[in-house]
Amino acid sequence: NSGNSVSTKAKSIIMIRCSYINTQHSRAANSELKLRTSQIAVTTEPYLLK
Repeated sequence: NSGNSVSTKAKSIIMIRCSYINTQHSRAANSELKLRTSQIAVTTEPYLLK
């Protein structure tokens, strides 16, 4: 019985790790997207100002 509880604990830790890694990836993707959009804004703004 104790072995079963250990395996569930390990599973939950793995799940937490996976979700944490996913959030880190999405955060990196979001910051990259923000950088790209800001670069696009910088390149298009001079045309809009004219």
